[in-house]
Amino acid sequence: LDRRLYEVPLAGGAPQLRIDSGDFQNLKFDISPDGNTLLVQRLNLKQPGQYGLWAQQGESLKPLNNQPGGDFVITPDSESVAIAQGQGIAVLPLVPDAKPLDFLPQFGLVLDFGRSGRRAAVIRFNKDFSRSLFVLDDTGNQTEVARLKGSIVAAQFHPSETVLYALLAEAIETETTYREEPYFAAIDLTAKTIQRLVDLAGRQNPRVSVAPDGRSLLLDTGTPRTADAPPQSILHLNLTTNQWQPLALGKQPLWVP
Repeated sequence: LDRRLYEVPLAGGAPQLRIDSGDFQNLKFDISPDGNTLLVQRLNLKQPGQYGLWAQQGESLKPLNNQPGGDFVITPDSESVAIAQGQGIAVLPLVPDAKPLDFLPQFGLVLDFGRSGRRAAVIRFNKDFSRSLFVLDDTGNQTEVARLKGSIVAAQFHPSETVLYALLAEAIETETTYREEPYFAAIDLTAKTIQRLVDLAGRQNPRVSVAPDGRSLLLDTGTPRTADAPPQSILHLNLTTNQWQPLALGKQPLWVP
């Protein structure tokens, strides 16, 4: 339970402790785009009912004192956070005791924001147990770009916001078994088409990270589901030439930031 958060200088040097654990368990965290706010979910180990978001700005670490929630993403303007709460998504200011700015009851999870802050990729959980991937914009448009039986693992906008890269998992059902086979896809938001790029069958916990300049991405294909499966691989996709290149092979997973 002793999970401390450290800052590692990119130019080298010793890691700096940012948030200690103490009487808390530090869980998920996110850093604002402007780099000024570190947001972390914390569980009070002495009072387990106290669970929620804390914001560190400078040396000050304060609880936001909002209703506890699930997955969260800081907005591109670095002023708010979108967090799954109850049967929807709440948008909260990054200040203590603030009232929600907005609430989207029809959606369950925010996956990513476009760089401009005008678009968001969100998940809707449907009554027929399927899941839909929607793109919302600041004019109120809600566009369903994918719908499947299975899971929507992750989605990330290209900086141009014309393509959404997604990790999807298709449900394979028989009378006695159920499994999900993941794959990596590119969704053209202009043509409204889905191109299946990499089959990740037999893999678990894949991850994707698009470079800030939009020239490439990294695909962590995930860990093998069985011991006799091929080892994990990290793939680099040059988005200018559309050429794939393996970067690393090994049995240990690589975290893609």
